[in-house]
Amino acid sequence: VNGVLVEGAEPTGWAGQGGVSPGDLIIRIDQTQITDLDTYRKAMEQIGKTQPARVTFVVLRGSSTSFKFVEPEWK
Repeated sequence: VNGVLVEGAEPTGWAGQGGVSPGDLIIRIDQTQITDLDTYRKAMEQIGKTQPARVTFVVLRGSSTSFKFVEPEWK
């Protein structure tokens, strides 16, 4: 399985508030398949530019796949 392993997430940050935790393997962000750190960075850069109301992370935690919905507060 390809993706990016979460090493840390601030509990009060928008990812932490959305349920993304250390040890999660991010395999998709919205419609972008995450295969490595480069695709993750590009997806996050695009999110920063478009500033959507909701971002969907598909994560693998242990043997379970789940959707984490994050609603960032853009300033």
